[in-house]
Amino acid sequence: MKTFTLTGGARIGRANATYPFANLYVDENTLKINASLVGNLIFQPQDIISIKPYSSVPIIGKGIKILHKVDNYNEHVVFWTMTDPEFVISEIKKTGFLEKINLPSEKDLTIVQKQKQGGFPLKPFVKIVFTVVWNALFLYDLFRPFLETMKNPLLVRESVQHWDYFLPQLYSP
Repeated sequence: MKTFTLTGGARIGRANATYPFANLYVDENTLKINASLVGNLIFQPQDIISIKPYSSVPIIGKGIKILHKVDNYNEHVVFWTMTDPEFVISEIKKTGFLEKINLPSEKDLTIVQKQKQGGFPLKPFVKIVFTVVWNALFLYDLFRPFLETMKNPLLVRESVQHWDYFLPQLYSP
């Protein structure tokens, strides 16, 4: 079985992973895009409508656009590459993956399960914990001066004395 792998970037919806944070893996039965925190997508041949060359910025913004039928994935999927997109498509054809696009076949249940989870690699629990910790750190940083003055009342007196020195100078005629 022939396989094809390539390192590049990926755009899934509005999220973008630049080079070298995405990998493309293709064999005759699967096409995978692993793009670190942006998303991990896996396709079977019957999930693909077409794979086309894609360009957004001349020279540096070229890749392949994957049009697919997976409901839980974002419809805008692009794999960015530094090589010619036509070369990438020809290498995908050599694996035999594109020959099976229109052929009826059974779906692999493990792939279907991964597709139902969506393309974002983090579990909901991890997202919730990350959000809670992020906000707790932000609130701690915001209220830290107040917490320090509660621990040491001398800081309050020193800060009042400090302002007593400057306030008359600010408001004097």
